[in-house]
Amino acid sequence: MWAPILEKAWAKLKGSTETSGNGGLIQNGLRATMGVPVFGYSVSDIDQTTSAYDEVFDILTNADIAGYPMGFGTVGNSDQDTNDCGIARMHAYSMITAFTMRDSSNREVQMLMMRNPWGSTYYNGDWSENDRRWTSSMIS
Repeated sequence: MWAPILEKAWAKLKGSTETSGNGGLIQNGLRATMGVPVFGYSVSDIDQTTSAYDEVFDILTNADIAGYPMGFGTVGNSDQDTNDCGIARMHAYSMITAFTMRDSSNREVQMLMMRNPWGSTYYNGDWSENDRRWTSSMIS
């Protein structure tokens, strides 16, 4: 119930629903509606090494455990376009949780559960909803 109310309040603050979501940044909405400090990270700022990704995953996991609201934004020219994995470009996503699990070979897999507020495009890459690697024991 609160999400639509906050969305409406944000639109009123920005002048209209068109201007409130057109090219805005997730952190602006969080800062204005919740009055909380906001931190931002860009994938382009992260070293392309496993240890750097592990460090970012640890930050996300700790923020999730602390109960911080989190979101992600994608880059692109239009939110009507998607990448090869079905992710909308120039679009905001909320992060539900970050967790580590073991696959069927007992390898550790770092996972981020995201939500598309539109619900009209869906991730279809590795570990997507219909990926064959999900076993019944993992789903239970």
